[in-house]
Amino acid sequence: MIDRQLIDFYTRFKFGEDNFHNLMQKRVRNVLLIASYYDAYILEQDGRLSEQIVGEFRQLDLSMSPMITTMMLNDDIEAAIREEKYDLVVFMMRLNSRKVFELAASIKQIEPDLPIVLLINRYSYNISLFRRSDLNLFHDIFLWMGDARLFVAIIKSIEDMRNAEYDTTNGNVRVILLVENTVYQCSKVLPILYSMIMEQTQELIRTELNDVNKRLLMRTRPKVIMAHTFEDAVRLYEKYKDNLLSVISNVNMRHNGRFDASAGIRLLRRVRSELPTLPLLMMSIDRANLQHADQIQAAFIDKNSQRFNVKLKRFIMHYLGFGPFFFRRSDGEIISRANSLPEFEHNLKTIPDESLLYHSQQNDYSTWLIAHGFYHVAQELRSLSASDFPDVAALRNYLVTIFDDIRHKRNRGKVINFDESSIDERDRILLLSTGSLGGKGRGLAFLNALLTTLDLEKDFPGVKIKVPGTVIVGTDEFDLFVEHNHIHDKALNISSEEVVRVFLHGELSPQLIVRLKIYLNHARYPLAVRSSGLLEDSQSQPFAGIYDTFMLPNNHPDEDVRLKQLADAIKMVFSSPFQKDQRNYIESINYKLQEEKMAVVIQEIAGKEYIAGNHFPLISGVAQSHNFYPVYTEPGDGVAHIAVGLGRIVVEGEKTFQYSPGKPNIDILKIEDVVESNQDSFFALDLADKEFDISKGEDVTMNRISITSKLKGDVFLPVTSVYDYERKQFLDGKYVQGPRVITYRNPIRYGDFPLSGILSRVLELGEAALGVPVEIEFAVDLSPATFTLLQIRPLFVQHDTVDIDIDHFDRDNLLLLSTRALGNGVISGLHDIVYLQNDRFEVTKTVEMKDELEEINRFMKEQGRQYILIGPGRWGSRDRFLGIPIKWTHIDMAKVIVEAGLPHFQVEASQGSHFFHNLVALNIGYFNVPHETDDSFIDWQTVEGFEIEKSWKYFRLTHLEKPLKVRMDGKKRLAVVTV
Repeated sequence: MIDRQLIDFYTRFKFGEDNFHNLMQKRVRNVLLIASYYDAYILEQDGRLSEQIVGEFRQLDLSMSPMITTMMLNDDIEAAIREEKYDLVVFMMRLNSRKVFELAASIKQIEPDLPIVLLINRYSYNISLFRRSDLNLFHDIFLWMGDARLFVAIIKSIEDMRNAEYDTTNGNVRVILLVENTVYQCSKVLPILYSMIMEQTQELIRTELNDVNKRLLMRTRPKVIMAHTFEDAVRLYEKYKDNLLSVISNVNMRHNGRFDASAGIRLLRRVRSELPTLPLLMMSIDRANLQHADQIQAAFIDKNSQRFNVKLKRFIMHYLGFGPFFFRRSDGEIISRANSLPEFEHNLKTIPDESLLYHSQQNDYSTWLIAHGFYHVAQELRSLSASDFPDVAALRNYLVTIFDDIRHKRNRGKVINFDESSIDERDRILLLSTGSLGGKGRGLAFLNALLTTLDLEKDFPGVKIKVPGTVIVGTDEFDLFVEHNHIHDKALNISSEEVVRVFLHGELSPQLIVRLKIYLNHARYPLAVRSSGLLEDSQSQPFAGIYDTFMLPNNHPDEDVRLKQLADAIKMVFSSPFQKDQRNYIESINYKLQEEKMAVVIQEIAGKEYIAGNHFPLISGVAQSHNFYPVYTEPGDGVAHIAVGLGRIVVEGEKTFQYSPGKPNIDILKIEDVVESNQDSFFALDLADKEFDISKGEDVTMNRISITSKLKGDVFLPVTSVYDYERKQFLDGKYVQGPRVITYRNPIRYGDFPLSGILSRVLELGEAALGVPVEIEFAVDLSPATFTLLQIRPLFVQHDTVDIDIDHFDRDNLLLLSTRALGNGVISGLHDIVYLQNDRFEVTKTVEMKDELEEINRFMKEQGRQYILIGPGRWGSRDRFLGIPIKWTHIDMAKVIVEAGLPHFQVEASQGSHFFHNLVALNIGYFNVPHETDDSFIDWQTVEGFEIEKSWKYFRLTHLEKPLKVRMDGKKRLAVVTV
């Protein structure tokens, strides 16, 4: 059922676009993408948009887009290959799956000449993959780093491989020879090359009015041919010598089956000796090769340079240079023209009756629609005439309605380029600048398409289910900002405060400023400005919660002030990767700063002004399709953490309400625990302070408000119950008298709002579409009944088989046992334990402990040592009285994290969403060990008996010669640490 719905969704969301595939012939017409539905959606949607490098290329882009068929690994792929003609097969491999290679071998037996490309990500990128003897099954291998232009580049690379020989012979087409042996570098350089080529080609197309010539220009664009070895490079050079536009070459490459550190130098010397004026580029990680490049008269780029992308674009720039509708009178005089559907619709409302009738009689409207792919509507119009309407006004109204419906359906659930007429439409996402949508942006685009196409509201009558009004600043604006403001020259190796100053003094592009101003003329509601980096919200790249979100009241009476506040918020988001903690985090997980590009998501903030001067949704929450701490439920029943007010309370691990959407009537906590852990404050957007200083951080526009008895009996009445102390039970009903507790029983148990049904449905669809467990963020308002989906991201759940039989473990070797463990698998090679001395713990000193722990983590990072971290309370809680309020970057060398209960200090297990996403994605062990329980324990006598390497005021570091072993049984939620 779910799979059928997703197939229908994926087909229906592309309204009208498939028609363009039948209008233009392309060498790669049919691509078989073997991946999850989520990956397929992101690669096609994001890639299609990112190919539009600048300006007005949308129609040609759609016309030349390949048809993409999506299948899963478990589908009958061999049958599909036999039945359908595919031009390219792409495997999106999240894991190093043996089945991928088996399927590739089967495909080659059926279609030996069919190119197969392997698209891997960081998680599946390991040395053993490249040692396989059957890698020759694949035409090429690329590394997915979040930039969707790579997918476009792969398709065009296959097309160029097929067309280069004929096109150079018959059309004198130019060729760029790219010589590179590393998967990483090919995956980085190729999208840049094609982006620049398409930008150049588009400038030619822009001035060409003839459709045939436009297509000809597209086909005569320069081709990119790749070689991975010295022998292949020489062969291709000889073949295309007379048509070369440039040679871009690595230095170290395979020659005669072995790596040769000077092969690239010899290649470029040969080219230079035969083609003295040809532009050449040498790429190397060894700056000593610069002198060789100078001797050859070739440009040189250091591969490790933070400005690699910029320098490559500069090299290319320096060394390498369907029509409008004319509205007429009956005598043929032109009175106006329309270049787009919105312009067409606007003209229909204003042209004289004479012109409206003239074009109707000539069937011009249907002809224009056919040219733009709207066949069904065109046929309907062709069958009508002016005599079918009582007067011209009725005809005009009918035509306006028809074109309005076309525009709405065409954009519904889509990401569309900036258009002022579409700003107020709530079921599309508007792109304010080109480039990738980034992590959050991709998830939002997917959610928007899913919700609008499947129309979930029909299953929950009376409830509006939506994605908030959203616009996105694509990553190209970030690139422009960084380059134009010389950020890499100014913002590296300086403090975070200085970084903020540098960015706030920078200038956004004039085009973006104009579009933001137009947008704000329509957007008269509070706004959230969120980061959407390429690396964010990825299953294998844990960046959740690393960057800030800025909430803007957007209510200043001066329009220029509102514009400046929004522009400054965007700059603050742009600055995020350059700030100290974030920069250190990026480097700590083996990324380079240049690999992160930032898109910006601007959203309407859910909720309303429930309390004068404060804006918030009634309920916010985070829900996961897989429950890592199931109590009385199964992991697949999912879990939701909800709170009143803005969702910051939830994602930062403060007091929330937890329940399972799959089993909503089961109480996870005892009634006394619900009362004791009841939320006592909430966050709201401050509407009163209209002149804030955003450089002070994301807190500057937020109010933390105490939840009083009055609020429980007023604003929060629909989510409260009365607590009967004597009988220890909750009494429901708004007229019941007594002390109120926030329980959410009315929406969860009594159906005042179908929260559990909506969550279960969205989580089920999300998990099926992404192919892995998912996490969503959402907000709820009861009047009017509205469910707002704010975000979706994949979670990673290990499926390695680890079976712990605790009865067969030697207790003498057990250092730790936890029956409330997160994680699955085996962690080996840990020699170090960092633990808080129990007698030194004071709840009022947790901030000092945080600072000390940051110092310890820095010490361990300098030595490249991972460790087991043990301490009391909730790790990562923003509430310093619930635990040590560390950020992930403060303990990112910890491989196992333990929450240890103390006699005088015991709290419930951590629930912080962002913190947990990073733990799960990195497969960090996370164990909860309550004080004095029979089923969990820490052998403190042994831990404190280990030799102390270093001691601080609160913490100690011990180093063991023999490594500890950590085993985690995800099914039983058991974990053991043995010596």
